[in-house]
Amino acid sequence: MPIDRRSALALAALAPVAARASTAAPLPACLSANENPLGPGPNARAAIAASTADFSRYGGASLRQLRARIAGHENLPEDHVVIGAGSADILAAAATAFGMRGQRVVAPAPTFDHLQSVAKRLGGNIDPVPLLTDGDIDLAGLAAKADGAALVYLCNPNNPTAKLLKGDTLRRFAAGLKTPLFVDEAYMELTATPAADTLTDRVRAGDPVIVSRTFSKGHGLAGLRMGYALARPDLAKQLADARFSIFGAPQVAIAQAALADTAFLAAARISITTERARIEAALDALKLPRMESHANFVFFNSGRPVGALRKQLETDGVIIAERWTDTHPQWVRVSTGLPADVTRFIIALNRAYA
Repeated sequence: MPIDRRSALALAALAPVAARASTAAPLPACLSANENPLGPGPNARAAIAASTADFSRYGGASLRQLRARIAGHENLPEDHVVIGAGSADILAAAATAFGMRGQRVVAPAPTFDHLQSVAKRLGGNIDPVPLLTDGDIDLAGLAAKADGAALVYLCNPNNPTAKLLKGDTLRRFAAGLKTPLFVDEAYMELTATPAADTLTDRVRAGDPVIVSRTFSKGHGLAGLRMGYALARPDLAKQLADARFSIFGAPQVAIAQAALADTAFLAAARISITTERARIEAALDALKLPRMESHANFVFFNSGRPVGALRKQLETDGVIIAERWTDTHPQWVRVSTGLPADVTRFIIALNRAYA
């Protein structure tokens, strides 16, 4: 993938930070949470340094300014934007609005299940649709169960598979639904063609579609807890009424700075793509089946009990994720990381299969 000058400079600005992180030998290589190991970009770091005097302040008017900035960024009116404390906050609000007291939510399985978990606790019913044998989301299966449901949920790219539903395919699916569709796009900014594959255009068209985004992944701000949803005004109001979040002034200022840092996001995408290719090459060399990844993680078939592999890798200081044994008993997920951490994973993996 070619890299332009602005992206190269943004990545170079983070080199000292990445180097310090990569030399922390006693720390494990945490490749289990799909974080951006580069951390915040230069704009966000400058905002962090400038906001130390504001930690006693609530977001207030600056939150309204962030909402306006997001609306401009997404080419939508402000009443289409709901800000949350990470996309998890938005997912919980959707569970409250659409998944309480016997309401039914249709979702693929496995997928990111925060919305489903909250809905269950609120007395909602989850109607799962297994993935197809190739790991794709079964859109026909979701459509067959959608009538009478309060919400259809999916994650694109999906977590844990990292497989991507192309925008045109998903638009045709959405057009055939009468039920509101929630598309979790936490990883969309990391794909090669986000503008073509996002469903924000259906929000602009007034369709019953909700799209969620987060600052945790591409922007490297998982610890900040900022995200947002895009939806037509009636659905946005349902989410806003179901959400309870309080934001601090520094939180809002940092998110505003990150939103404008497109050069860093492009540089982060290049870094992720490079390290993902190294992981995929290592898996292919060991003939371990994997799914095609469009995000900052790879889902692969370990061919053995995943608990044993996890423990073996942990002895070499590498942490991976293996939470899907009910549907994929031998599959594990490994996140991309700093080059040194990916090297540690590759060495540990080869040792495990020697």
